[in-house]
Amino acid sequence: MGMVCCGGWEEIMMKSLKESHITKKKNISHGTIFLILAISLFFSCEKKAVENIDTTEAVTQIENKATTEEAIIFYNNKNTVSNSETGAYAEETAIFDYYKNRNEQLVLLDKYIEVKGITVNRRSSESLNSAGFAAYEKKEYVDAVRFFREAMFYNATNRYAHYNLACCLSLLLSQNGDNENAIKTYNLYPSNSASVQTMLYDELYDNLAATFELSETHIEKSQTDSDLLFIRNQERFHNLIKSANEELVSRIVADNYRDKVYNSTPVLSLEEAEAIIAQYDKAVISLIKERDYQTLSDFIHPEYGVRISMFNDASTDDTILSKNDITKPENVYKWGNEPGSGFLIEMSIDLLFDKFIYRKDFIQYETLYNYSRDTISYYGEGNEYVFYDKCIAVYHLYRGDESIAFLDWCGIKIIYQQALDSKWYVSGIIYCEREM
Repeated sequence: MGMVCCGGWEEIMMKSLKESHITKKKNISHGTIFLILAISLFFSCEKKAVENIDTTEAVTQIENKATTEEAIIFYNNKNTVSNSETGAYAEETAIFDYYKNRNEQLVLLDKYIEVKGITVNRRSSESLNSAGFAAYEKKEYVDAVRFFREAMFYNATNRYAHYNLACCLSLLLSQNGDNENAIKTYNLYPSNSASVQTMLYDELYDNLAATFELSETHIEKSQTDSDLLFIRNQERFHNLIKSANEELVSRIVADNYRDKVYNSTPVLSLEEAEAIIAQYDKAVISLIKERDYQTLSDFIHPEYGVRISMFNDASTDDTILSKNDITKPENVYKWGNEPGSGFLIEMSIDLLFDKFIYRKDFIQYETLYNYSRDTISYYGEGNEYVFYDKCIAVYHLYRGDESIAFLDWCGIKIIYQQALDSKWYVSGIIYCEREM
């Protein structure tokens, strides 16, 4: 599928100043099109069923169900491409104990580098990972661990560093046992820790889990890799493999579902798209204005829900509301941070609509249409992309002082996507502003 970067409100406003009557905009794009180059390096091994789970059969079973909860849940969580894919992992894992103790660990790493006469780029994740692998080959596993930790410090999505670290920790356990006294001699964890054994196991399994998130081929590799022999019969390892395979099945189901929707959506002209969506949008904007959440829920995408985005672009951190969620406007959610002040926006759905989503009477102002035959992507902080496949976007704009209209404006984008029932639904609402 192709990709079109979209979301240039400034461009719309500048164009609208030059034209006396605008109701359409055929091509809305940033001056610069952001491209993601995904470079995947896979181990050369045959694909096969793992841990007694036949993914093909599992996918078929799920797709044959009357509902697609697995695909929906996975899509809501995974329909983004992000360099912060392990962000949640980083906040919860024991590896943060390393960060707190990093200065002490760096002293030991520096000493190793000096004694061995190693040349390494200390700010390059790839170079640090290579140095760690060299130490691993010499069976200097403790020092290898320190290199792999540093590699992840500079790139949290370095799947090789995650996996290599897990292997080295497993080899240390195999070599010297998993008792407290043996682990303390490694000087990998704070000396005053209650249980270094727990911390080592947590770090090992958390890095293994992160690897599976970043590279599905490692799920299979981990079950035959001799470096992980010490932990392979542990219940925690089997549970992790099972969980990773279930997520892999969900990913396949979600991708298949997206492909079905994408392939079933006809290619339209802008005029056809506007004709289709005009009546839908008229009803939706009226329901938003009237705060008729119950009726509005009928227009929310049944599979994707509606992603509520703030301040001009979508983000992987956005809150996604289901059809049921939108009927409970008193519920409080976190909606992101205000630009400039950085204050967290935490309020009910109803208050959000009052203060932001419908802060102006948009129904009486300018309406613009945009249709993407392929994919509209929104680029946010942290190199995040949020994708809307084959969608129609409707822009409701308020302009204040006409002499500075390119500065004094706000509006909402309502994103419509088709579902398998061939009807169009709201899958995104993006609040935008640049008010004086």
